Amino acid sequence: MTRFISNREIYEQVIRERVSRTRGRLWIATADIKDTYFEAGGNEMVPFPSLISAART
Repeated sequence: MTRFISNREIYEQVIRERVSRTRGRLWIATADIKDTYFEAGGNEMVPFPSLISAART
């Protein structure tokens, strides 16, 4: 089934739910990954590359 999602739905369904459960490899196909942010608690947003760096240590 194919379903169109946009805006906040992309963050909720893809970034928060799927990416955060990744335990192996994660292939990302976008030129704007450094402009993708995760909620880090409260109202704080953290750039995605920082999250990846923290997860590797």
